[in-house]
Amino acid sequence: MNSPQTLAIIGTGMIACSLALALRKNTPKQFPHIIGYSAGDSCHQAKELGYIDQICSINEIFSQADIIILAAPLLINEQIISTSPAPQPHQLVIDVGSVKSSIMKVAKKYWQEHACHFVPCHPIAGLEKTGPKHANAELYTNKRIILTPDKHTCQAKIQQATKLWQTCQAEVHYMDAQQHDKILSKSSHLPHLLAFTIVAGQYQRDGKSCFEWSAGGLRDFTRIAGSDPKMWTDICLSNPTALKQTLSEFMQDLQHLQTLIEKQDGKNIQKIFQISKTARDNFYQEKDPKHSP
Repeated sequence: MNSPQTLAIIGTGMIACSLALALRKNTPKQFPHIIGYSAGDSCHQAKELGYIDQICSINEIFSQADIIILAAPLLINEQIISTSPAPQPHQLVIDVGSVKSSIMKVAKKYWQEHACHFVPCHPIAGLEKTGPKHANAELYTNKRIILTPDKHTCQAKIQQATKLWQTCQAEVHYMDAQQHDKILSKSSHLPHLLAFTIVAGQYQRDGKSCFEWSAGGLRDFTRIAGSDPKMWTDICLSNPTALKQTLSEFMQDLQHLQTLIEKQDGKNIQKIFQISKTARDNFYQEKDPKHSP
């Protein structure tokens, strides 16, 4: 990755533009030309902000770029793969989606042996805000990036993708795609679904009163309900097997808590709450002693 390369972004939102900013900041001579495409007006915003130099079509991107970042919503990324030319040996294609198994299947189906040049990636970083105006060159600093290659993925491409993220000061990890989807359904997808459901349900039943009479708890817990609805719809549709199991387990836990409340079983209610508090406090104390709760 020493010679200058053309970087391409398909889906010029906050995630991809932050990656472009970080790469340009840390290796200014490596990517002198960044091109981009988006179905909406974010591409023009990204160009005005200087995050990309040129707006191109998807076909132009696949013919001109050395590194291609798929950063559109998940189902759109899969559609792009199904209609785009297969990557060439000199090209690296990565994505930044929150579900890995489905897009890997699509890449193998349509790109066949050329899918070896595709390295699925998931940056465990982001905000509930969207759009290039929220891009931040420091977004990936000290954040975890999960790569989910399989035995068919080209080792040189895995190394290239790893170096790309390390250039952004990120911490790279490797995981099986199905394991990734199962873990993220619990650590990320479920919390988002709960936030969306709580806000939508209470607002539809009670209107603005649910916000007017809330303290910081509702606001803090449902912050992520401000995330992109299209992106999270695609995540739900792309990870149904893991989410079905995760939602089932959560509903069992919630039903158990409801039963304890009905029985006025304060001892076991408090026991659940204490387990939760201790687990959370210990985790964040170990992760960052200076900023533990």
